[in-house]
Amino acid sequence: MPRAGRRNFPGRRALARAAVKRRPSILGSIAAAMTQPQDRQTQSGLRPAERPPGPAADTHALEFVVELAEALTRAGTPEGLVQPRAARIAEVYGVPRARVVVLPNFTLAAQESGAPVALDSTAPTAASLRLDQMAAVENVARLADRGAVQPEDGLRELTAAKALAHRFGPAGVVGGHVVITLGLCLILQPTAIVLLASAIFGALVGLMKFHARNDSTLRVLLPISAATLVSLIAFAVAPGTTTQESLRALIPPLVTFLPGGLLTSATLDLTAGHLISGASRLVAGTMQFVLLTLGIAIGAQLAGIDVHGVSTDTPINTLGAWAPWLGALVFGVGCYVHFSGPPRSLGWLLLVLLTAWIGEQLGAKLLSGELGAFVGAFAMTPVAAWVEERPSGPPSLATLMPAFWLLVPGSVGLIGVAQFFGSDDPAGLGNIVNALVTFILIGLGMFVGNALVLHVRSRRAVASPSPA
Repeated sequence: MPRAGRRNFPGRRALARAAVKRRPSILGSIAAAMTQPQDRQTQSGLRPAERPPGPAADTHALEFVVELAEALTRAGTPEGLVQPRAARIAEVYGVPRARVVVLPNFTLAAQESGAPVALDSTAPTAASLRLDQMAAVENVARLADRGAVQPEDGLRELTAAKALAHRFGPAGVVGGHVVITLGLCLILQPTAIVLLASAIFGALVGLMKFHARNDSTLRVLLPISAATLVSLIAFAVAPGTTTQESLRALIPPLVTFLPGGLLTSATLDLTAGHLISGASRLVAGTMQFVLLTLGIAIGAQLAGIDVHGVSTDTPINTLGAWAPWLGALVFGVGCYVHFSGPPRSLGWLLLVLLTAWIGEQLGAKLLSGELGAFVGAFAMTPVAAWVEERPSGPPSLATLMPAFWLLVPGSVGLIGVAQFFGSDDPAGLGNIVNALVTFILIGLGMFVGNALVLHVRSRRAVASPSPA
């Protein structure tokens, strides 16, 4: 039962002392994983919230909470994490009876049951936030967790975060996409001819993404258009080479369209019981997945190629065993440039990526390919949480997002779905199931990893001495 008085809201130390009686366990942390924020001390020049009493102050606080929840959702944070966090922030700002509802495209909040509702919405076609924008939004959220920013200042910071210019400009958008494509090519199909094709297609798709960045209609059509164009050119210019190299040659330029983060967030929301947001993300991610596959099939048909005849999944490595390991590093650098990583975050981003990559490789070798994705996701989550506690470490959201594409399966899953569209065998449905199972396992890996982080932090809080 929330307390009516703001000053009676228990602080972190009080919660820690109370936790001694409960002896937090791993299972308890898993149950709370979707309902606890990850606290972190953040330096800022913004004014601490004074929380003056009165309806006007409550209105300003709710407006800030709604805008913050919308920004966190747009950054890719699952609604199952955003909603309870927004409710706690409202309580910190003196609205203990606040009712907050967070859904994929809009957020509702009221001071209490029966009170007028504040609403903020995001257009379904709004562009996702880049890594530097994610970091800026998360930094504001960290301050709000502790009431360390005035609502008016927080709103200004959120507006500034959404308006941030790309740190590397147009050249970074296009060039970074080329580097991402080359990195994934070194992982999936490290051959000389595919590397050359990947560089060309990566530049082409990078230019398409740059020109569509401010046009919502073009952004909606971009995945299927890019897949169709890449497939058409590949099969029309060199049908024999493309067929020999298999569909793996077409995947690297299209990897940034894969809905890995969307499907993983859907898994987290569904696991936590947020059925509306989880189901919405699942349907949206699946539709994007299918559109990419249809684009590949349409391109092959336009080039006069039998899709069934080219839908093969044959890995070829003519460069050496070192190529995939170099590819993981190149992929990370490309993500940092293309998605405008925060300053001084490249080393941390590469550390999280390599943790996910090594965990996935070990899991696949010792268990299976699908469970390898679970192991990689589980391993990278605590590392990302440790990184964000470093003085120069970026928020975990900015380092975890690139790892979604590196964790197997988005790319290989797309190949499986393409094989289903190009085959007359009903057993091809298994490829779709395997792809979805892999995304579910990635989400579960992050869920359990986040629970472990919360368990360790609660133990650390219990062990810390009480303030004098």
